Amino acid sequence: MWVNITKDKKKYKFDVKITITQLDVSELKIIFTQLKELKTNIRKFKKDSPEHKYMSGLIKQLKNETKLYAYMCYNLYVKLGSNYKYQRFLEPPTKENVNELINKIIIAVSAKRKERKSFLKEDKVLSGLKYTTVGGTFTKENTVFNLAKAVNTSARIKERKVPHDKIKTPYLGIELEIITKTDKDTIETIMIKNKLAGNVYLEHDGSIEPEEQGEEPQEITILVKQNEATNVIRSICKLLLAEPINSYVNATCGMHVHFDVRHRDPVLVYKNLVHMLPLLNQLVPRSRVTGQWSDRFCMQNPTDDIFAAQKVVTKHHNGGKARYQAINPMFQKYRTIEVRMHGGTINATKINSWIQLCLLAVESPKEIPHINSLKELTDNFKVTQGLIKFLEERILLFKENPAGLDVRADHFFFNKEA
Repeated sequence: MWVNITKDKKKYKFDVKITITQLDVSELKIIFTQLKELKTNIRKFKKDSPEHKYMSGLIKQLKNETKLYAYMCYNLYVKLGSNYKYQRFLEPPTKENVNELINKIIIAVSAKRKERKSFLKEDKVLSGLKYTTVGGTFTKENTVFNLAKAVNTSARIKERKVPHDKIKTPYLGIELEIITKTDKDTIETIMIKNKLAGNVYLEHDGSIEPEEQGEEPQEITILVKQNEATNVIRSICKLLLAEPINSYVNATCGMHVHFDVRHRDPVLVYKNLVHMLPLLNQLVPRSRVTGQWSDRFCMQNPTDDIFAAQKVVTKHHNGGKARYQAINPMFQKYRTIEVRMHGGTINATKINSWIQLCLLAVESPKEIPHINSLKELTDNFKVTQGLIKFLEERILLFKENPAGLDVRADHFFFNKEA
């Protein structure tokens, strides 16, 4: 209903609404969850700041609401323009209750108008989110909740990503080893701004050897649903190649792909990837197949039996762990089969093509033969013309030059998607 009030020669038009709510345990749990989130986020602000005061008021209000827990309660809403007051009652609200809320709104609106005439306008930034206050008051509705969301997003990118157990859609995990002069915080901020906080995790990698002083070796770990991987990988590679990140890779970098076996047979997936290994070897520099570097980090698999492979002693300098094989048989911890042998890259075309090829083996419902050539691949699988053309060019490249191109220059070959 509408209520017209004249106060101090000013006419106000209020919207008054009363609703009935039957509370239950689930609603009380929601209130407690909101309290917990607010108490966590309030620590991000200084005690005397308007943000801290505003969130303190919300906490106090929510605490009062928990005291009103009952089977039935009445909700009184009084609204003036974009300003409103709300209160719960265990009994039907009276006319005095309505007038009390109306007076509170009038006082609040008058005070706000007075403050805006004399207080400083401030532009602020928190976790990449820009907002404005005038006299300590937010200029846009829900700003404090957007700030809390920004803080949560900032925390989210610093968490290791794991697939959601209830989601049966297969995931992919991609590890990109890169070198850049840009610090970790800046890269994280860029990923957050481009809405990739839920896909990306960054950490230092001591096995990477930068070429210049002051450069940072980083490992970018990507977790993405398999059916969304192509576009996410393109977006991430585009950011890594552009300013200000401007990253590169060299021979000490690698690219690893984890294939989800939560709902697949890991024994069959491992065997099929090992059978695909002869062709995979033709698509990477010789250093990833033979020599000291490959022996330490991606040794050729001597067996297609996943349990026998778990007992293999590799030449890795930290104790010969079995996971340092080209196809990692240690699936129990992460429930993935990892392909480790690809050289370092931030070329989206190369990454997506490599994944597309490996998925032929991963998703085969039966054991595949050893694939030694493109002809054997096309004899056993339905392969797109785009992938065939890419594989032909890569095989020719490393046949003519087994040591491979300079890795920096190689970013810009076959880079139509990046």
